[in-house]
Amino acid sequence: MVLGAFVALACLGDRLPLQNLVGLALTILLTSMGIELVGVRSGFPFGHHPFPQALAYRLAGEIPWPLPFAWVCLVATSRGAAQEILRPWRGHPGHGFRVLGCAAVLVTVLASGLQSFGTVSRAYPEPGLVVPCAGWLLSSLAVLALAFPWWIDKRPVTPGPERLSLAMWFLLGVLFATASARVGRRPALVIALAAVALFIPTVLCPALWSRFRGNHPHSQTVDR
Repeated sequence: MVLGAFVALACLGDRLPLQNLVGLALTILLTSMGIELVGVRSGFPFGHHPFPQALAYRLAGEIPWPLPFAWVCLVATSRGAAQEILRPWRGHPGHGFRVLGCAAVLVTVLASGLQSFGTVSRAYPEPGLVVPCAGWLLSSLAVLALAFPWWIDKRPVTPGPERLSLAMWFLLGVLFATASARVGRRPALVIALAAVALFIPTVLCPALWSRFRGNHPHSQTVDR
């Protein structure tokens, strides 16, 4: 997860300056630590999930140390993937809110598989489904909202595609789906289908949308 967090941030390196990446990482790390600490002590928002002793070193005495880095990996990757998925409509009103919601859903999809991956490695408690997924959705919305200022680049540079983040999200989805299948969880099939269903159309959609706009001059809009 530590390597995954660095790779996820590196995928954003051509879009954001170093200070934004550092601020983004610290915001996600600290916010996720707070959310996990509240979750362990109160059961909200993930339900009661005491961690086993597979990982000896704990942050604040209760949180396995790789967990905040997993948040960085999942949030940064999902946000970049959401940006690419909605790229053809980035000029529409409310685009930022759409990216926020789409990224939160993508985080939740990966998180449900991450629980299964942790169960295989004995580093995460036996997963449920409804309550943890609802908790991940709400928590990821909070983290994305707090980290939003760090995704704003004030330099006069036209942002490029987020294909690396999209590909990384797809690979993580396949990895976590495999882990889910290994422990016999039905969400494995859902995760695999969601990854394929989102990945393939998203690769084709920008080209098809650009061709449609090119063939229909009256439908052209200016993206800003």
